[in-house]
Amino acid sequence: MASYGEYTYNNYTLLNPLIGREEFESTSFHEYTHMVLTGRSCIGMMLYCFEKIKIPYGCRQDELQYKTITEFLNRHTDKVQEGLAVFVQSVLKLTSEGIEACDKFIENLLFNNNIYYKYLEPLLFVIEVMKKETCREEILKTANIVFLFGIECMNGELYQENPLNFTTGKAVQKMVSRQDFSKKYLPDNRFRKHLKYCRGKAASCKEIQEFIMPLLGEDVLNLTFSRNEERLRHIKDFIINFFGSSDNISIYKNRLSKINTVEANLNEMYFQQLPAVFNEEEVMTCSRKAEIDELQKAVCEEYSMIMLHGSLEESLLYIYEKMGVDTGFDYDKKYCSENELISHFDLGKREILMVLGDVKRMDELLLSPEKKSVIVTSYKNYDFSKNSINLHKNICDEIFIYCDRTYSNTRCYLDLWKNRNVYYRYMVYNNMTVLIVKIAEKRFFFLPMTSIAAVEADADIKENRMNMQMCCEEADEGYDPYIITGEDMRDRIDTVINCLFFITEKRK
Repeated sequence: MASYGEYTYNNYTLLNPLIGREEFESTSFHEYTHMVLTGRSCIGMMLYCFEKIKIPYGCRQDELQYKTITEFLNRHTDKVQEGLAVFVQSVLKLTSEGIEACDKFIENLLFNNNIYYKYLEPLLFVIEVMKKETCREEILKTANIVFLFGIECMNGELYQENPLNFTTGKAVQKMVSRQDFSKKYLPDNRFRKHLKYCRGKAASCKEIQEFIMPLLGEDVLNLTFSRNEERLRHIKDFIINFFGSSDNISIYKNRLSKINTVEANLNEMYFQQLPAVFNEEEVMTCSRKAEIDELQKAVCEEYSMIMLHGSLEESLLYIYEKMGVDTGFDYDKKYCSENELISHFDLGKREILMVLGDVKRMDELLLSPEKKSVIVTSYKNYDFSKNSINLHKNICDEIFIYCDRTYSNTRCYLDLWKNRNVYYRYMVYNNMTVLIVKIAEKRFFFLPMTSIAAVEADADIKENRMNMQMCCEEADEGYDPYIITGEDMRDRIDTVINCLFFITEKRK
């Protein structure tokens, strides 16, 4: 079964653009629920911080400790996280499509996805009460209070405990057996216990609200910026002490230092989405290592794309930065700076070649008149001041600059052109909308977005970016004078998008 969506402890959610429109919208709220529960709760933020730490390869003790605590935290938050995520989907069905659609959604879970039905089960009585309510605002108010209760249950200040109590399964078991521990800290236990009690007491939306409201603490109802900073500081200290005896503690401290509290508009957070088709395994299956001589032949194929990732040195430094290592490592600087990483995607063969090649030879290959592959590079590997790829300044062909950030995080790049007019348009692929901006002659900036996030993007461009001129009618899929000037250009754009997202999709 294909994945519909995912939240991976980042500041965005992933959505599969290939699913149906209704499922796509419903899944977007499901994953958004996970993101907000994580970001607004103490235990959620603890998991977020742990997930940002990268354990170096071969550090067995650190891996065992990391696995012990993260599995413990996930195991005791799953029912809150998944229960509320499915609950939100059910409420949206009820309020936007009616009782019948809501019942159908829940019935489908019962027969086709019993695991998620079990997550929803403790909240079914709330939905039954909501179905009797005629006022939509009261339903949504009740749903919001139930959601806040989920945050309350995940707000246990586990950092007050001794971090060493979480390093082994035996230590965890001893700690959990304490009489007060479950009631004080464990989200799933607190969530189910109070809901069970509420089920026997509340028969209306108002009564559910009156039951839950006294259970909500100040950190849920009015979490201040300073209080959130304080909690994050305690969480970081907890994790540092958790790994206190590790040889890699400086790396972990460095990673944690990059995590900060920021103020965010909740409405804008909903648009923090990226399209993903969850085909990593299939991509790996059709990928193989190749030499530059084979690449030289491959670039002569129609409907293919060459992706330039930058020098080996840049990739190496990026990986170390992600791990938290910024000093004290050795590498062959000459070799790493003179060789670059390249991927070649062939739509006809459904094949991806992975090449580590000499920069000079690659430059010759890219300038070859026999080359038919479309040239693509990451926004990180592009010099926007000179409008050229960092290692290849002399390319005269079209260059497509791929950006895999959310629209909110891409604004700083759109700002680069705010002092001059640029042309843009959209291309639609299922539930994915691709913003294409012509930033210079034969230079095109690509930003794939979910169809939902594209609503925010379009509104922002129209309201705040008067220098960006739409080069065709909004719903027009035809040609235009600046970007898609003919069928050849359309083919190149389709090739890029299909290579980046849909290369493993079978032809019908």
